[in-house]
Amino acid sequence: MILLLYSCAQVPDSNAPVSQKVLVKVQVNRPAELQQETKAYISEVDKVFLEVYDSTDRLMYSASTNEKKNIVFDIELPAAGTYTFQAEAKRVDGSVVFHGSRTVSLIQGQNQVIINTVFKNGELRVTVDIDPIVWGRYEVESASVEIVRDTTQDSSTIVLTIDNPKTIDTREIYPDIYTLKFRISLKARYLNLDPERWSNEASPVTVSVPIDPDRITDVEFTVYFENNVINAAAVVTNVTVPYAEPVENLSAIWSPFEEKLYLEWYHDRTDAEFYIYKEISDRYYEFVAKTRERKYEISGFDDEQFHRISGVAVNAVVDRKSSGFVVLKKNDITPAMELKWKVEIPNSTISPSIGPDGTIYVADSDTLYAINPSDGSIKWTWDVEEGYFTSNYGVCPVVGSDGTIYICTEKFIYSEEQSTWICHVCAVDPNGTLKWRYEINDRGSIPAIGSDGTVYVAANASLYAINPDGTLKWMYTHEQIESSTVETSSPIVGSDGTVYFGASYTDSSPEAKLGYLYAVDPSNGQLKWRYSFDRPVSEFLAMGSNETLYVCTYDPNRPLEYQVGCLYAINPNGTLKWKYELNYYPLQPIVGFDGTLYLSGGKIDYQLNRFIGFLIALNPDGTLKWQKEVDNHVLLTPALGSNDILYVPGVELVDPYTVLKGYLFVIDPKQGEILWRFELEDTTWDWLPSFPTIAPDGTIYILDSYQLYAIRSVSRGLADSPWPKFRKNVRNTGNVLDD
Repeated sequence: MILLLYSCAQVPDSNAPVSQKVLVKVQVNRPAELQQETKAYISEVDKVFLEVYDSTDRLMYSASTNEKKNIVFDIELPAAGTYTFQAEAKRVDGSVVFHGSRTVSLIQGQNQVIINTVFKNGELRVTVDIDPIVWGRYEVESASVEIVRDTTQDSSTIVLTIDNPKTIDTREIYPDIYTLKFRISLKARYLNLDPERWSNEASPVTVSVPIDPDRITDVEFTVYFENNVINAAAVVTNVTVPYAEPVENLSAIWSPFEEKLYLEWYHDRTDAEFYIYKEISDRYYEFVAKTRERKYEISGFDDEQFHRISGVAVNAVVDRKSSGFVVLKKNDITPAMELKWKVEIPNSTISPSIGPDGTIYVADSDTLYAINPSDGSIKWTWDVEEGYFTSNYGVCPVVGSDGTIYICTEKFIYSEEQSTWICHVCAVDPNGTLKWRYEINDRGSIPAIGSDGTVYVAANASLYAINPDGTLKWMYTHEQIESSTVETSSPIVGSDGTVYFGASYTDSSPEAKLGYLYAVDPSNGQLKWRYSFDRPVSEFLAMGSNETLYVCTYDPNRPLEYQVGCLYAINPNGTLKWKYELNYYPLQPIVGFDGTLYLSGGKIDYQLNRFIGFLIALNPDGTLKWQKEVDNHVLLTPALGSNDILYVPGVELVDPYTVLKGYLFVIDPKQGEILWRFELEDTTWDWLPSFPTIAPDGTIYILDSYQLYAIRSVSRGLADSPWPKFRKNVRNTGNVLDD
């Protein structure tokens, strides 16, 4: 591109005085392939400057204008002669967008000068940074960066000489969008290194970057170890002053079953292009593709890819100008769920159990089912003894480390003199054969299992410790208020073997309406301590970091619409740590990675004829982190996945007494927002959805009123947290040491 001078007339007498005025027009020479795109460069201009020098380089004239389209200077020069005209268009920061310069000999009558300008080159600065571990083990055989101009597909290659871990190459390039492809080959410095050679020639690191007039664009290529494997990636400096509007409402859904990541976003420019990247370790960016659509599917996005990334990014380019990255972090990617199979089983189970071999165990009122995890087929069934049924306290098969299944059955014996309950603690081996049963003269709780195989069952006023062979080890009986009805919570086991259980007196006697938490020595059945509450305790306990015990209480004198509760945190020595008052009926909490407690519950609002479901998150110190209220929904005890996702069972209601649908909700634990939901087909008030459990392969097992569902999830089992689900683990042992 050149500066041209056009003359309207020529007068032979070159020594005559020049006209008093010369009209100088400044034109921007825009390449044909960039007519539309370069408008954005021109829009950045703050002022256009003109300077005129005589043949002795003396400044004869200077001026500026804010005009960007019809750039004209009407100037007067003292005489004919040789002059140099210099035009520069600058941004506010003084950087140059376009410029032109030409020396012209003016003669009499020449009164118009047209200056064609060109865009100033930008600077591309390429840095290759090799991790010290990689550099210590490998030398560079070859390295290059191929530079491809997007509009013309012209290409050139920078051959890099790399003698140090960090190499920098800088060169000027005409403004445009360029695709850079980084290739490197390494050779081991020592024998017996694996691999002996490494290269990314077949799949170079690819990144697209804008080169802007008179600006520096930094691109860093890094070679590093990730999980003891050599990798190469790009580190792109984000745009500090965006030239184009960024995308809005970026969202993503990951379907591990299709191995696809579905991206969607909004942008108001129909001519925009979008460059898509994977973000690695919060700083590396791998180019994926570019598109003009407002959505994109990344294929081959399997479980390994999902757990490798830290997010995805979209860069909008309008008129060859970049917006900068809009990054969606991995925790904000919505996981899809997919049904693997379902099987019809009448539901009486609070939470399915999973045996060491993956077998799923559930029960209805009179049958224990063993379910094949691959297809939902029934492996075997075990029928309870005639006249008995599974415990009304809540059916929850518990599985020992050897695969033995423990379940309580019960029978009510009526008598005019004194009616009574009888409980059988049953041990069933993994092939469905009864090993033994132990009889208790009352209603039994869900069993807990100690690390030595001892089975603990609470019943009315007592805690029973039963040996793995079905014989009694010891029995602890706490004091019972005369004529009171005792309700007992299911025991749990601490890391030192201490057994904790609760008991409540709930009849109408003045001494009743009390609750207690007991700590019992596992070696001899002696009481270690007791903590008393002014209300009954709920049926289920939980344990957090440092053996902190979490106990919920409720008010038996209040109907559900006026129910209040309280969550207590009790130290392992039996003293109060803190308590948090609740204005609804609470269920058992679970505990997250960082000690956050997640607690659900609900109450009826009769004035508005609705049920309000609650899900709250409390900090480890008992302060509120967030609270989520969901109208016309019942939310039940959640499970926390390995990737810090909450899976919350619940139902949607038409009114406080009519169930519309059951769901398994996927909820963001940071703020309680519902990300996804899976519909459960058959849910009634008679049997709400069970509490979910998550197998190590990520399959979620949950029951509605009539079916057991196996649902694929994006988690890899339960979270490695102190208490990630009801009864702590997939075997429902209630033991803090069991995974």
